[in-house]
Amino acid sequence: MYRHILVTSDGSEFSDPALQHAATLARCVGSRLTVLHVVPDAHLDLSTGDDLSVEARTLEQGWREGSETDFARIRTLLAGTEFEMRLVQAHHAHVAQVIRREADRLGVDLIVMATHGRTGMAHLIHGSVAEDVMKHVTVPTLLIYRRG
Repeated sequence: MYRHILVTSDGSEFSDPALQHAATLARCVGSRLTVLHVVPDAHLDLSTGDDLSVEARTLEQGWREGSETDFARIRTLLAGTEFEMRLVQAHHAHVAQVIRREADRLGVDLIVMATHGRTGMAHLIHGSVAEDVMKHVTVPTLLIYRRG
């Protein structure tokens, strides 16, 4: 059914239910599992049209360094499950674009993501990475909703 499952993690505990669900599913059906963490491109948020600022580089470096701590926590959370972890920098792209590109590149059969389920003003302000991914991929996408 599913030969390769991609599960996304933003590095926070918010993603844990999606990670756990994807790991359980991968073990049950014998799928390959890839955990993807995308380091956001601070240039998109902080630039004024110039080249990447010192502040943006510092912020991105902090995200990369924080990812190593997050990965250690994820390894503990998914102990007993075989998986590959990928850290990808979103160079001049939105996180959803990178997730879609990686899903295509890896040839996954299923994408598993956590979602906040925001509505109203919160949805307008923050948007939805999960919604953006879901609208533009051709493989099934399983959203794990968690309030918080």
